[in-house]
Amino acid sequence: MAVTREKLYEEVWSEAMTKVAARYEVSSVFLARICRRLNVPSPPRGYWAQLAVGKAPPPPKLPAARPGDEIEWSRDGVARRQPLEAPALPPARAAGDRLPVRRHRLAHGLIIGSRQSFEEAAARVVANRGDILHSEYVRPRSHRLVDIFVASDSVSRAMALASNFFLALEDLGYRVTLAPNHTGMNRPEVDVGQGRQQYLPVRWRPGVPTVVFIGTVAIGLSIYEPTEYVDVQRVEGRYVRVRPPSESQLRGPERWTFHKEDMPAGRFILRAYSPYPRTDWKMEWAEAKRGDLRARFGEIIAELEKAAVTIVELVAEGERQRLIEEERWREEQRQRAEEERKRQKAEEERRRVEARKASREQLLSLIDEWVLARHIEEFFADAEKRVAQLPTDEREAIAARVATARSIFGGTNALELFRHWKEPKQR
Repeated sequence: MAVTREKLYEEVWSEAMTKVAARYEVSSVFLARICRRLNVPSPPRGYWAQLAVGKAPPPPKLPAARPGDEIEWSRDGVARRQPLEAPALPPARAAGDRLPVRRHRLAHGLIIGSRQSFEEAAARVVANRGDILHSEYVRPRSHRLVDIFVASDSVSRAMALASNFFLALEDLGYRVTLAPNHTGMNRPEVDVGQGRQQYLPVRWRPGVPTVVFIGTVAIGLSIYEPTEYVDVQRVEGRYVRVRPPSESQLRGPERWTFHKEDMPAGRFILRAYSPYPRTDWKMEWAEAKRGDLRARFGEIIAELEKAAVTIVELVAEGERQRLIEEERWREEQRQRAEEERKRQKAEEERRRVEARKASREQLLSLIDEWVLARHIEEFFADAEKRVAQLPTDEREAIAARVATARSIFGGTNALELFRHWKEPKQR
């Protein structure tokens, strides 16, 4: 059973959600979740009571399906999706030409939907402190979340930064969302060690990239916290930062001992990248001090707008390379097929020659057998002729011996011999 967005929209605004849910044999809570997945607005709480007294607001229009959105729900889990458009730039915008800010939300929807999972993961980090091998980095159990990879102490600040940046993008008309499933978009791994090998028990990565659409060009976004190789000491089972020793401490009578480990830096890096296959583009903006990225939003967004042009060109080149490789693969397949056809033809010819040879050799053997049988038959005919000339008392005994001997060699019937011969096509 499958239902389109249009049909579901019509049904949920025609009767109560519980009745529609019963028709599809699901709960009303599950149906509401399906509506959110398909971007279908549903009646708010109290709508039907308001409708009964004529005070209900008019239903909102069904928004158009966005690229990659599900456009149909099916019980078997196989959903049709709106195809992704080829990356194309939005109309050119003059420098300083900004859309009016409509800040009607305190936080971006992706942050609202991810906050609880990140806070629960941060609480687990705090609860597990004391294990010297434990990482301070947050690893939520869910993977369909905004792309943030930071230490537990930085979760609130990272989510605030992400929310403000996403809202700034959307104030300019650039939609920020999780990349739709099954689109081939990918998210490269972050390098929290900044190129230096370092120990991190388990990395966390989202199941799909977080992307901003500039026109129909998707640009991946990540916020992560790098590590620093700093002096630490062990306090209550965990490493904590310490100030580097002074000259006097290093020269004092008691030798200063310290240990270095990778620790979260407390500063963020905003990474933008191309999520399209066969494209290699990435830019990063790092905090020099805490909080200075927010003042650079205008600069960063301008860079993303420029990057959209580059990504369109890279995607076109990647598609060109894909077509070249696909044609090369087809040519290799054709060559393999031709080689296999020639091999099979040669094998068939070899078998035909061998079968003809075997049939000829068998036939010659049968002819030799027949010739021998003819000679033997002549021998027995001569014997029988001479037996007839023997005296009566001796004739019967010798005749019986000749008959026994004849039966051992069989006859000389050529047709009988042909019954055992195999033609080449029978081999």
